[in-house]
Amino acid sequence: MAEPRVFIDSSVLLAAFAGDAQAQRVVLAAARGRIRAVVSDWVAEEVTRALARRAPAIAPTVSLVLDALQADEVIVPTDEEAADYIGGEPIDGPMIAAAEEGDARYLVTCDPALLDRRQAIAKRHVQALTPAEAAARWR
Repeated sequence: MAEPRVFIDSSVLLAAFAGDAQAQRVVLAAARGRIRAVVSDWVAEEVTRALARRAPAIAPTVSLVLDALQADEVIVPTDEEAADYIGGEPIDGPMIAAAEEGDARYLVTCDPALLDRRQAIAKRHVQALTPAEAAARWR
């Protein structure tokens, strides 16, 4: 059976670098091959920018982790594709579009706005999970 394709958004990666154990478990599940991570260029750029500002000393580690997560596939939705997914905050569109365009069955996020819209996201055939839910699913 193939590993599930899981879109990991920037909030999860930032939480993992900040020491959140559940987010770290999601990253480890990808590193161990339990899931196939899908991360868009947009997410990678956001994480790189945020950590360069907040924690420049770990910049080399950030690029190594992002390289490992992106080794499978990098999905970049067009503006038109992202616009079709915007139902709440405009910032949510690219993540939902990237998850679907990357054939991800799951979207792991710490974003309460995305988690509050689970039913709407599920209509796109993507299940939104918290890092704790994802970590429990893919131990």
